[in-house]
Amino acid sequence: MHRTNLFTVVDKRGQRSDEEEQRRDYHVADRQTCAQLLQIFLTRERDPYAFPSVSANELDALYHEHTDFDPAGKLADRFKFALFTTGEVFEKVKAKLSTKTKFRRLDVTVTFMYIQDVSKTDGVKFDKKAVDELAKHVLKIHRGEEKPSGKSTASSTLENYYTWWREKMEKDIVVRLDPQRLFDPAQQKQIWKQAEGKCAKCDEQVRKDEAEYDHYPIPHRDGGRTIIENGRLVHKECHPRGRPVAEAA
Repeated sequence: MHRTNLFTVVDKRGQRSDEEEQRRDYHVADRQTCAQLLQIFLTRERDPYAFPSVSANELDALYHEHTDFDPAGKLADRFKFALFTTGEVFEKVKAKLSTKTKFRRLDVTVTFMYIQDVSKTDGVKFDKKAVDELAKHVLKIHRGEEKPSGKSTASSTLENYYTWWREKMEKDIVVRLDPQRLFDPAQQKQIWKQAEGKCAKCDEQVRKDEAEYDHYPIPHRDGGRTIIENGRLVHKECHPRGRPVAEAA
């Protein structure tokens, strides 16, 4: 796999780091950015609807909670794929701009998240055409004037920006949506039976009039198929699409 230096394109202005440590190690800020992306990656591998905070406290916990992380395992391979593919996208964007151009951390982060999300679907290929198309979208966002604002380490900012960023896409780049958008009655009945009538989010019983059937672990918009194996029972209020932004974490 071609390795790209993604971290050279991130605008690190405003990123807090210990000055003494920065003098001893030039790559401190790069490691912080990498840790933030890893925190997001691991959280969203467990829950594709999650938008974690990546503040200093969360990053400290990351190192303690994942001491058993296998750098040679399949999860690490997926992380590196998303990391290096994001780098390839920004190389394409930089080719259209000044070589000294730096990009907002949020733009790099949401591009990384998109690649992670859609690459979970079988059959999705990030070939040269896909990288080129994604680079066009990133370039359009970069040149745009009005963007959502907020603290880049906050979960609510991340969710707002990612939602806005995906809505700005003129077309699906690599995703092929299942033409069957909703689970049919037979599928719903089987999903209900497998769940024993309990909500996958809160583990409480679900009444028939408050039941919804969610695409999980791969959301429909990311290419998730409308099949029993990719469905779960949830309350209407527990359905991820209805969660208030402040609750996404």
